[in-house]
Amino acid sequence: MSSRDQRSDDKIPCPTCGNRFRMDETQAPPFCSQRCQLIDLGRWLDEDIGLPHCEDESPKTIDRNLVDGDGS
Repeated sequence: MSSRDQRSDDKIPCPTCGNRFRMDETQAPPFCSQRCQLIDLGRWLDEDIGLPHCEDESPKTIDRNLVDGDGS
């Protein structure tokens, strides 16, 4: 494999725009640019994206699931 082929294989997609880039070519990993990083931050702050959760679970249920090993 040539060094050019190796470089193209090292490219990953930006989670915001999908642009393929090399991690060593960005100052905002895992994003291709600071712009994409700020777009992602805005989505979190606007609560367009977030971590999944169940609102009906009480803290006791969560604790019991963690102790029993059923963290799902």
